[in-house]
Amino acid sequence: MLELVVWCAVGAVVARAFLWVCAAAREVLHQLWVTRDIPGPPSYPLVGSFLAVAGPQEELYEKLVALRRQLGPTVKLWLGPVLVIIVSRPRDLELVFTDPRLQAKPWLMYASSLEPCLGAGLITMSGADYRRHRRIIAPSFAQDVLHSFAPAFNANARRLSERLAELAETGEVFDASPLSRMCTSYTVCETVLSADSSRLEEDREAVVKAVYRGVTLMFHRGIRPWYRSDLLFRLSKNYHDYQEMVRIGDTFVSKVLDLKMEAQQQTETARQEEEAEAAAAPSKSRRNKAFLDHLLSSEEGKTLTKEELSGELKHLVAASNSTTSDTLSFFMYCIAIRQDVQDKIVEELDSVFEGDRDREVGLADLPKLKYLERTFKETLRCFAPAPIYARQPDSDVKLPSGVTLPKGCVVVVSPHFTHKDPDVWPDPAEFDPDRFLPENSRGRHPHSFIPFSAGTRSCVGQRFVMMFLKTAAATVLRRFRLETPPGGPQSVADIRAIFSLTLHVQGGAQIRARRRE
Repeated sequence: MLELVVWCAVGAVVARAFLWVCAAAREVLHQLWVTRDIPGPPSYPLVGSFLAVAGPQEELYEKLVALRRQLGPTVKLWLGPVLVIIVSRPRDLELVFTDPRLQAKPWLMYASSLEPCLGAGLITMSGADYRRHRRIIAPSFAQDVLHSFAPAFNANARRLSERLAELAETGEVFDASPLSRMCTSYTVCETVLSADSSRLEEDREAVVKAVYRGVTLMFHRGIRPWYRSDLLFRLSKNYHDYQEMVRIGDTFVSKVLDLKMEAQQQTETARQEEEAEAAAAPSKSRRNKAFLDHLLSSEEGKTLTKEELSGELKHLVAASNSTTSDTLSFFMYCIAIRQDVQDKIVEELDSVFEGDRDREVGLADLPKLKYLERTFKETLRCFAPAPIYARQPDSDVKLPSGVTLPKGCVVVVSPHFTHKDPDVWPDPAEFDPDRFLPENSRGRHPHSFIPFSAGTRSCVGQRFVMMFLKTAAATVLRRFRLETPPGGPQSVADIRAIFSLTLHVQGGAQIRARRRE
């Protein structure tokens, strides 16, 4: 009798495995047939098209750009049995970003790569979990909350200026990237986390280094399917660094939460008085209710478990630090190369601030800095900080271009494919902020420019990023001229980028600062 039960159990397992293999084979055959007319690099047994993108990480960006140039706006890759379709036409992107059938994040590119390090959060979630978390977090980035961050934006922009003043005295060439990360990390601590950066100084510095190294390690693991196995990843030379990065992130988040809980317990009475005052003055009711404060005090936020809260914190710290600092680094590098663009920015700053180099950047100043904003947009066009977004259709979806995305494939959107499309952006290698003048933008498809994604999954903090970047640039460029050293890039097109979870300047943004007369 026991032997019969065992054989029945084994038979059931084998049958289920057989059915799973049949279903997977049927899906792959369907994908092969549906995408037979989509161009792609040569595919080989077992590895698929992996050889077309294999090699050092520093070469991946150029290889993907070359694929777009050679094969057109829609390209397919077989990474083993996984079908990846890269889509770049703006009309197609509109459907990808808005169609309910295309809102799920592929497990292969998000949950399996990021969650072991960051936990679950907005970046990796799909479906009802994503909508719930987004609903809880979005109020923390409302306009009145962002306005309350202006003093911190100014304070940390001055901190950056003070460091540049030291470098300007020596005239030495320096990498702008670490300075951008320093300035951004202080700002994130003091605004998004509403934390006293002085009490987190040692942890903050460790997190800055861990985030920079971490996005590279997570990408390194994510594009190597064999490292999905923890057992195999333990054999990697990067395993120790990866675990250290996880430890640093967990320690930082735990300390921030402990400080917040302590503060809440000590100031319960004061908080009640503040809420009563806020009720009497609605315009102040959400002041300083940033991400963490909001989650710890709102009724919806209290429904998050400690694990969910920790995951969102780690996602937010990693995303805000890396994308914002990378954009600032690319911007400083671009205008150091393009002195004519820098001169126009300074002319605008002199007009808005009437030659006053010490006045803080006010909220009323930001809308007036139109050329500066166009320059940041052009920087984001050339060097979008998040180089890849991915979706997975739950059924076959036909795009406006006529291409059909089969169920279960991985749909990849790279802003760099779209932002470098000559049919959308004439002479795309040229750095020209005036592309974003109203008269030049008229008629351009809204999904031609997607540095912060688009649709229901667009970046929740994009207004925060632009406010901080404009404040930092307006503070620095009234005091210093940024230049490239002899032998540096002669054009923005010469800047080389490293493709990772975020886009980095390869070799660092090597510039020098000189005080303005």
